[in-house]
Amino acid sequence: MPKPKAHQLYKQAPSIGVVAGISSGVLSNIITPEWQYYEQIPGGQTYQAYVYRTYIDLSGWTKQDLTTFTTGVDIQKDRTPLAVIGSPGSCPIITELDILTTRKIRDDELILKIAGTTPGFHPSTVDLMSVIYGEQTTYAENSNIPGTFIKTSSSTWGSGNPTASEKMHWTRIYLTTFSTSAGDVTGAFNSYPVNLVVQATTMEEKDLVYMERLRRSYVLQDEL
Repeated sequence: MPKPKAHQLYKQAPSIGVVAGISSGVLSNIITPEWQYYEQIPGGQTYQAYVYRTYIDLSGWTKQDLTTFTTGVDIQKDRTPLAVIGSPGSCPIITELDILTTRKIRDDELILKIAGTTPGFHPSTVDLMSVIYGEQTTYAENSNIPGTFIKTSSSTWGSGNPTASEKMHWTRIYLTTFSTSAGDVTGAFNSYPVNLVVQATTMEEKDLVYMERLRRSYVLQDEL
């Protein structure tokens, strides 16, 4: 049986630029092309989500019947988001999420997040075992220095579950609450490039354990 082997995995995500224009309570957004835009209005409050998806290819290890064990995750941000222009208070809070999963997060599961259900927590359909690592940071508009945000909270979660999947999915999300009150309001924010560095170990497991792990990876893909 081969000995465990350590690896470093890398991925990079691009910056995002958002311009939100509001006229007579109607919100329109212009964003960087690599990103997707979602919107939901639960209970009268408008939430916007800007989403970037990518993945790390693990198929070479899967073909060798190797299991990937994640031993460390480092999310490196070029600089602190966000630069904001427009009317003060037009977007008082921004939440930034980075989620590393064994399967792709569906669009409807992202929309649930906008309403407050985080992947990996009940009652999200992305269960904890599917979330290898998650990191969330909340920023509030700085009333002392216009055009800047300050970090107000941060948290991490995830199971660190080993995987036999062919991909390790990375989903970046920005949640905003641009005001939609009547009148003309324009706001904007920018975030900067981010690096993902994953420390991982591959090893060969016993046949029954590996087959069950492989079965679970296929079941998860069938759910998409």
